[in-house]
Amino acid sequence: MSQLGYTFDANDVPESERGEFTVIPAGTRVTLQVTEADVIPTKSGKGLKFTCQIVAGQYENRKIWGFINIENASAEAEKIGRRELADLCIAMGRPSIDETEDLLFAPFEATLGVKADATYGPKNVIKRYHKPGETAVKSAPAQQARQPAPAAKPAPAAQDKPWKTRAA
Repeated sequence: MSQLGYTFDANDVPESERGEFTVIPAGTRVTLQVTEADVIPTKSGKGLKFTCQIVAGQYENRKIWGFINIENASAEAEKIGRRELADLCIAMGRPSIDETEDLLFAPFEATLGVKADATYGPKNVIKRYHKPGETAVKSAPAQQARQPAPAAKPAPAAQDKPWKTRAA
């Protein structure tokens, strides 16, 4: 058993100093680096579990956790995972890696999303990795020119309405 050397009382820490976790808004682009990475077994293969830390800007030092399937019984899941790992490696300028340590401490940019988590509530996830120097791209709906609404058809003349032509 390890002793603290003093008695800690959580009630002595004001609530305002305890911090409140809020997710970073979806669509926010941040600069990150992987600080921990490990290949772990899964139910149907292997996955890359990693921790990223934001290294600059408003959200500096916040952490984002990720997982990528690298071997899976589902060929589709494995294909998606390999594509995501390739995107991560290219974003950090390390297109060829041999071990998880090759992923550590290379800054890269990514766009974040928000995912519901049954245990912890909403959490941030990486939605897209960006190649070095890649400019931000707006979402497709914002890029599309607004099309004017089709002109309303003129109302038919009274004589076109059968109920208007009947004698009263």
